[in-house]
Amino acid sequence: MVATRRSDYWGVGIYSLSDAARLTGVNAQRIRRWLRGYAYQVEGESRHRAPVWSRQLPILDDKIALGFLDLMEVRFVRAFIERGVSLQSIRKAAARAKDFF
Repeated sequence: MVATRRSDYWGVGIYSLSDAARLTGVNAQRIRRWLRGYAYQVEGESRHRAPVWSRQLPILDDKIALGFLDLMEVRFVRAFIERGVSLQSIRKAAARAKDFF
């Protein structure tokens, strides 16, 4: 969803990282990594992981905001991880689903 006016956000639901953490049981740092991706080092080589999904809302006032659909994504990702599905597999499935739909 690409919102261009303030009125485009009416009815979406806007949640802070701390609200999302409280509502989903996933810590805010982990949610941030899932939404923004992250960089890491392997044997001195920099690598980057892309976000797990494309967030519903843009950065608002220099802060990450989650929409209701993002909250549902967090819950799904958490449920799959708790059942032993790797984050790499979840990313691949999300990419395939995005291409398919």
